[in-house]
Order: sequence, then C-alpha cells, then structure tokens
Amino acid sequence: MNHLYAAIHSNPRASKVATLPPNWRQFSNLAATSVCSHPIFSAKLAIVSNHSTSIEVLASTLREAFVSKDLNSIAKVLGDEVRWGLPNQPRTCNGRSEVISNFKRLLEEGVEVSIDEVASGNNGVLLVLSVDWPLEFDRPNDHHVIQVFFVRDREIIEIRRFDDKVSASIAAGLK
Repeated sequence: MNHLYAAIHSNPRASKVATLPPNWRQFSNLAATSVCSHPIFSAKLAIVSNHSTSIEVLASTLREAFVSKDLNSIAKVLGDEVRWGLPNQPRTCNGRSEVISNFKRLLEEGVEVSIDEVASGNNGVLLVLSVDWPLEFDRPNDHHVIQVFFVRDREIIEIRRFDDKVSASIAAGLK
C-alpha cells in the first residue's frame, strides 16, 4: 500500500512525521507546503507526493510483466478507460479489456517483444521495445517501438506510440 506522509517542521528539535487523513488521495499529485491549523501549534506541513514513486512502481511492474508475458499484471495497472492509440483511429483500443485482448492476440500470433529501456517520468513510463514480427505481419522496418504509458491516479490511462525517443521522453516527463 502506498502511503503519503506530512512532515511537521514546527520545532526543529521535535520534528515528526504524521500520516495524512483518509482523504489524502485528493493531495496525491501535490508537492506543496501549507500551514497546519492544529489548535496547539502552528506548523508548516510539507506534503510529500508519492506520485513519482508510484510511477516508478508501475515502471517496474510493466518491465516484469512484459518480460514474463504476464497479461494479468498488465491488466492490474491499466485504468478502466485506458486508451491505446490515438482517438478515432481504426486500430485504437479503448478500455482495459480491448487493450489486454490486443496484447493477447499479438502474443498468440507470435509477436516477440523484449525491453531495451524503461524510464519513469512525471507523466508516465517510457518503454523502448524491440519487436520481432512474424513474416505475415509485413512490418520489416518496425522492430524498434517506443511507447509511453501515461499515468494518472496510480493507473495507466493512455498508451501512445512515438516515432522518436526525444518526443517520447518529453511526453513522459523525463528530466
């Protein structure tokens, strides 16, 4: 389970860490400082986001799932309304079941995928893949595939292919 903590800095000799209240999810993308309204003392709270940590966990999960061809692990990190591809395109997959069905179909038809690189950024996970297509796919120049898995609220909401690593890195929010 991911935890989000607030560091209380009111007294340097008595610095504490406290768990945020149950509605902490509304702060999950913040990295801000605010003033605590505790009746006994006034303290600055540094709300520390675990957004980047959750993206790193998703990156690790994706790496392991692709290596082991574990579609159930991939399905667990996809949002219900995830989209793979651009809107209004014939090969676009809409929703978790379509994405997983497409992954499954590709594997059943003999597509082999290996991971060359995984990187996590502020917006999502960048995957650089080497793909070996069966001859009947007629994709001789399509061996190097770059995908960004965009993340919101700890789940993948969109998977988009990029033609170059620079634009994919920018989109993923890599530093």
